[in-house]
Amino acid sequence: MHAEMNRQQYWSWSLPPLLLVKRKIKAQTFGITNLKLNVSRFHTTSDGGSAYDEVEIPLNNEHIDGWGNHIAMSERFTSPSVCVFEISDEAFQDFHNAPQRQLCVVLEGIWEVETSDGERRSWKPGEMFFPDDVSGKGHISRVLQGPVRILFVPLEPDFDIKRWEKST
Repeated sequence: MHAEMNRQQYWSWSLPPLLLVKRKIKAQTFGITNLKLNVSRFHTTSDGGSAYDEVEIPLNNEHIDGWGNHIAMSERFTSPSVCVFEISDEAFQDFHNAPQRQLCVVLEGIWEVETSDGERRSWKPGEMFFPDDVSGKGHISRVLQGPVRILFVPLEPDFDIKRWEKST
């Protein structure tokens, strides 16, 4: 978690928009700054392979809800279509590309992705990742514990992730 956050505070988030809710455990203070949601992104490299990096989604739209909870939200964005994907135990997908740029949230099971440089990362329920390798060699996907269900939130084709960087 972020160093700015007190370890005794409880945080959760949901989609869309990306939402962080501070539960009423301590007296509410407003104006916590620099809250971000870190998301693992895999993308096409200049040589046509794939690799990981990190994207930080700012949660800088803050307000207090009707129950006194401090809420920090991302900037809103549209998605052309949202769907849920399920794949069985022991499923394996050899090198392939993401069908489109999308944010993915694991709902059930454990999902692993291996980029062409050999790095592997896995996600459990409640964790998010960002497939962004729509060209090149792609990535390998496999179920570590299944079945796996994933919520896919496709981004508009012209969505510029640099807008998140500008809003920090």
